[in-house]
Formats: sequence, C-alpha cells, structure tokens
Amino acid sequence: MDKKPFHVLFVCTGNLCRSPMAEGILRHLLKEKNVNPIEVRSAGLFTFENRPAEPLAVEVCHEKGIDISNHRAVLFDSTLAEWADLILVMENAHLFYIQNLIPQAKGKIFLLRGFGNPSAPGEDIEDPIGQDLEAYRNCYETLEAEIQRILPKIIELAKAQYETKENPCEETS
Repeated sequence: MDKKPFHVLFVCTGNLCRSPMAEGILRHLLKEKNVNPIEVRSAGLFTFENRPAEPLAVEVCHEKGIDISNHRAVLFDSTLAEWADLILVMENAHLFYIQNLIPQAKGKIFLLRGFGNPSAPGEDIEDPIGQDLEAYRNCYETLEAEIQRILPKIIELAKAQYETKENPCEETS
C-alpha cells in the first residue's frame, strides 16, 4: 500500500509574494537535505488565479538560488485545505479567516511565526507588496529564518504521518 506524502501549504493574501517565497524556500531546503516525501504548495485568500509572482519576489529568490519564476497564483479553497496536512499562514487575519471559513481544518492551521512554539503567540510577517527591493529582502530573510526554525518539526510530522498514515499536527503542536 502506498503511503501519502506530507502536504504543506503556505497561505498569504494574494499568493504573489510571501507564500510563493516560502514555498520556494521550503522546497529548496528539502531538496538540499534530500527529504522525501513532503509536497509543498502555496495559495492566496484574495487573488486572481494564474497571476505571476511579484517581480521583486522572483528577483530576491533568484539572488538566493531559488527559482519561483514559473509560479502562478492559486486561490485558497476547501479542496486545498483538505489536501494540506499543515497550513502555515503569514498573518493572524489569515488564521482567523481560514478557521471561520473551514472550521474542520482548525487543527492543522498555524501562524508561521508561532508554529512549533506554543509559548510564543507569533507575529505577522509583513507583506512587502508595493514596497522596494529591500522590503522583499527583509521578508525573504524572515521567511527563511522561520522555515529553517520549523524544518525539523515539519520533517518530524512527515515521518510520523508516513509511519501512521494520520495527520499528527494536532497532537504535536
């Protein structure tokens, strides 16, 4: 019997800056560490589908050796929520919106900055859209630091799910 990969979904407002950068960063780190089976996607709560990532987000990722130039925006919906084993959002507003939109997904939705650290409430990751290149670089650095911090936790959850075929997020976060 095939075991399903662990699915991580990053969500932001427009799926043009933060969540595509986060998706690219996590994919890059997983590839560097040769970690399988984890699949990564991203989506936006309020977006027009198929829009490309913001050029400055693409540029900053390119500076770090990550290619998100083929990214196209995806609108978050219940199908994506069901696909995901772990949903990481950029702002408290995103967290509350999804929890109200899809109450049955509450146990797998977390603020990126608070995930894996129950004693820290977590802060929003500022949206760089409409700002200069430096704002995008700062956003990237924040995302990379947070994803590096939680990478062992994601790998642990994926391993637990692979071994038990259940979603281990509720019990371990």
